[in-house]
Amino acid sequence: MSKPNYFQVSITHYSQPQSVRITQKYGWQGYGIYFVIMQLLASAPNRRFKLTDLPQIAYLIRVTYNEKFIEMINFMFTVVNDEFYSEDVENGVLAFEKRIKNLNPSAAGKASAAKLTPEQLSERGKHAASAKENTPTPPKEKDRQIDE
Repeated sequence: MSKPNYFQVSITHYSQPQSVRITQKYGWQGYGIYFVIMQLLASAPNRRFKLTDLPQIAYLIRVTYNEKFIEMINFMFTVVNDEFYSEDVENGVLAFEKRIKNLNPSAAGKASAAKLTPEQLSERGKHAASAKENTPTPPKEKDRQIDE
């Protein structure tokens, strides 16, 4: 299955109850921090971070790691034991994964190919063979090393 590279968010996400609570308490800057961390969570293993990752996250998003930042995380996200996550991210990524799982690329490809004329199929085959021939070979190990 394909790994998602995004999570589904409503265009009115800023007006959802959780977002409104965040902007009321921390302003739009707080909402920006929330949204960036949601993006990081979407690409994290199991869509969760350990609380011990907070100093690195703060550094990555260019905010000060202090008590206020820790308070924001506890306010914005669901904290369980030593990890935190976002239900918005969970729901968005799960919706994407469900759509991907329901796709049948093989059947879709066969249906598309069935609509093509023999000439079109032949032309596609030529392009595929040409692309394969023109694929560069990877560099040898000695070429990849950095000069000292």
